[in-house]
Amino acid sequence: MRLPSIVAREIVETVLRGEDYRPAILHLIDTQFLSRVVDFFKAVVDAKLSGNAITSDWYRTYMLQAGLPKEEIATRSGLNLKTITNARHTQR
Repeated sequence: MRLPSIVAREIVETVLRGEDYRPAILHLIDTQFLSRVVDFFKAVVDAKLSGNAITSDWYRTYMLQAGLPKEEIATRSGLNLKTITNARHTQR
């Protein structure tokens, strides 16, 4: 996850004031998660309107597309690249 410059600036200012910076990080994580959830439900609605059945095959096709970067596939799978590396001793 990349930290937007406005959030980084807010965190630096918070730390310099001696305050807790974690609420800014949690807000960023929550915002990104909500955005992903909304995008996923949009894809589900589009698929349903197109007459597609939402099955595990549809999920596999939509969420785990071969052309996506490995970071995105890991995120969509609910994993972290470090977790994959630790479990498999590789990120492939």
